[in-house]
Amino acid sequence: MSGSRPSRSGIRRDLLLLAAGASVLYLVSLGARDLWQPNEPTYGQAVAEMSRGGGWLVPTVNGATFAEKPPLYFWAALVSARLLRGVGETSLRLPLAAAGAAGAILLYLMVLPYAGRGRARIAAALLATTEAWFWNSRAVQMDLLVAVSTLASVLAVLRVVDGGAPALRGWALGGLAAGLGFLAKGPVAWACPALVLLAYLGATRRLGAALGAAPLAGAAVAFAVPLPWASALLAAGQADFLREAILRQSATRYVRGFDHPGPWWYYLYYYWIDFAPWSWFAPLAARMAGRDEKERRLDLLAWLWLAAVLVFFSLSSSKRSAYMLPAAPAVAILASGLADRL
Repeated sequence: MSGSRPSRSGIRRDLLLLAAGASVLYLVSLGARDLWQPNEPTYGQAVAEMSRGGGWLVPTVNGATFAEKPPLYFWAALVSARLLRGVGETSLRLPLAAAGAAGAILLYLMVLPYAGRGRARIAAALLATTEAWFWNSRAVQMDLLVAVSTLASVLAVLRVVDGGAPALRGWALGGLAAGLGFLAKGPVAWACPALVLLAYLGATRRLGAALGAAPLAGAAVAFAVPLPWASALLAAGQADFLREAILRQSATRYVRGFDHPGPWWYYLYYYWIDFAPWSWFAPLAARMAGRDEKERRLDLLAWLWLAAVLVFFSLSSSKRSAYMLPAAPAVAILASGLADRL
């Protein structure tokens, strides 16, 4: 339950414990296995070629332009390789391990003002140990970066609409997170937090909070973050790269999927697998008793979050189980309510 205001020392202790636990989960033996098909060897080759002087703007694989993804992961992997003095399994996966840990900490901070330290700790632990979150934190996969950016963006705006934080700063931080997500995987990183927030504000009859100068500033920041990269590509005569990475690999893939086709119920099946074991406990939250108003609002947010992401990706022509990863925090929130009471 939400209870009294938690102490700062207690929060700091929780964050340190979460960071330590995530380090054990994600960093131990991170480079012990080789790069797995289909994606890790390709992304690793792109980082290796960039590190050998291929430049930071346009990734290449075996000398050919590789335009499937925007550059955020490749930049982070290059930094990791420099810190670890070489491109290898550990350096390639380290940015994702850090992202996975950051996501658990962000979820703790999200749940804390609604339900208190106990449930916040549980929610963070459940997210960190969710099957898909755990494995994507130990592999080279861009979807985790979208999931973390979605979580950060939603958290920043919730601090405004439910927590009374300064509107301009909160929406700007939300836009910053969405902009970084765009640099990881394109427009989907804008769509996910926008759908979650619009669903929540609509359900709580506060859609007006998405209008005005502060939300407009947040949108401007989201556009501004990837703008220097896009401008540099255009200046270098790489408009085709931009069209491939942003339009064809994102918008066109969504509307007219050219690979990974699947039926409309695809994610209703993979929900139980990818979010195991906590996916099996989350539905029980629908009839959970003993919640105060703040907890009920948190659970409403989680249900809408899960539904928004599920419907959005179910409508796409292209389907992969990893696409649903932005919904993992919602599953952890719902399951944490039951676990807190047990």
